[in-house]
Amino acid sequence: MAIYVGNTCYTKYMVKNILLFFVALGVVTVILGTVYGTVQQNYRQTAYDPEIQMAEDTGNMLSQGGDAGEISSTYPQVNFAVSLSPFVIIYDQEGKVVLATGNMDGSVPTPPIGVLQTVMAYGEDRLTWQPRKDVRIATIVVPYSYNGQSGFVLAGRNLREIEVREDNLSFMIFAGWCASVLGLLFYFLLKIFFTHER
Repeated sequence: MAIYVGNTCYTKYMVKNILLFFVALGVVTVILGTVYGTVQQNYRQTAYDPEIQMAEDTGNMLSQGGDAGEISSTYPQVNFAVSLSPFVIIYDQEGKVVLATGNMDGSVPTPPIGVLQTVMAYGEDRLTWQPRKDVRIATIVVPYSYNGQSGFVLAGRNLREIEVREDNLSFMIFAGWCASVLGLLFYFLLKIFFTHER
């Protein structure tokens, strides 16, 4: 049964406000989702900044006949399973390790063959490499070639701190969304209540 408030049908008024609530909720969700996506992508893109320079400089040096051994004096040895320091690994054309300034608890893994094939086809690959379940690496791979010898340069850095920031961002966005839902719900309930009381 419809209850009338003035010249307005209360049932229609309720439906209108429910629709407005979901519209407002949708707008809030889109805005917060856009904020999350923008900030998260910024985190991910900046994670590649040192690796881009390291991979390109090393690849250019090797392509001009430079000595791979110079890399060892340029970058310190790191265990990238635990360290946040960037590292470089040089592979030959078959994917065998030539030189590495980073290791994973003493071993030097090789990325999937598909990554190396992508680099050969497109000249570069940027990816999140997971050589072990608990290790994720922001990775740049580029090719090099000199005097009949060719191979690949991989530069990487552990994503642990970036992923902590992403988790914190997710929590803040979710908390903001929950607060927005409660705020909108409280507003519309008050609006409907006071309209009904008139």
